[in-house]
Amino acid sequence: MKKTLLTLALLGGLTLSFAEDPATIDKQITEIQNAPAQERVRLMNQFKLRVANMNNEDRQAAITQLQQRMRTNTAEGVNAEQEMQMQQSQEMLKIQNMNQHRIGNQFRQQNQSSSSPAGSVPKMMGGR
Repeated sequence: MKKTLLTLALLGGLTLSFAEDPATIDKQITEIQNAPAQERVRLMNQFKLRVANMNNEDRQAAITQLQQRMRTNTAEGVNAEQEMQMQQSQEMLKIQNMNQHRIGNQFRQQNQSSSSPAGSVPKMMGGR
C-alpha cells in the first residue's frame, strides 16, 4: 500500500514538473495536432490529466497556449482550403476561356469558308 502511494506521489510530482515546462506543453500540443484521430484522443486525455494537476496559473497558461495553437492551425487550414478553392476556380476559368476561344475560332473558320469563293461548294446543274 505504501509503495503504491509512493509511486503515485512520485508520478504526480513528475507530471507536475513536466506540465509546468512550456516547451513540454508545446511539444505535447504538437504531438496532439500531428497524431491520427485515435491517437489524438489518447494524447488529449493525457494533456487534460497534466493540466488538471497544474496550479491555476500554469493551467490557464497551458489552456491559452492550446487555444492559440488550435486557432492558428484552424486559420492556416482555412487559408489553405481557400487557396485550393481559388486555384480550382482559376483552372475552371482557364478551361472556359480556352473553350470559348476554340469555339470562336471554329465559328470564324466556318464563316470564312462559307463566304469565300474558293471554299464554296459549286451548285449542280440540274433539272429543276
